Amino acid sequence: MASEQLIDFAPDTLDDILFKEAKTGIEAERFLESRVGRHVRDKAVRAYNDYVNASLDATGGPNERVEKLRMEAQRARDALNWLVGAVVAGEQAQKMLLERDAHE
Repeated sequence: MASEQLIDFAPDTLDDILFKEAKTGIEAERFLESRVGRHVRDKAVRAYNDYVNASLDATGGPNERVEKLRMEAQRARDALNWLVGAVVAGEQAQKMLLERDAHE
C-alpha cells in the first residue's frame, strides 16, 4: 500500500489555534456584513418580534402558533449568537497573537 498517505496527528500549536480562531472570526464578521448576513439578521429580528407579538396576543392555554414562533426565534437567536461569538473569539485571538508577537 505505497499510495497510503501518513496522517499528521501532531496537535496544533497555540499559534495555529489562534490563527484559525482569528480567521473564523474575520469570516463570520464578513458574513454578517454581507447582503445575506444582513438578511439573516433581519429575519432573526422579525422572528423574535413575531414571537413576542403572538405571545402578547395569545390567551388561554397552549398555542401551537406561539410555540412554532418561539422555536423559530430560538433557532435564529442561536445562529446569531454563534456568529457573534465567533467574531468575539476571533478578535480575542487576534489580540493574543499581537501580544505574543510583541513579547517575542
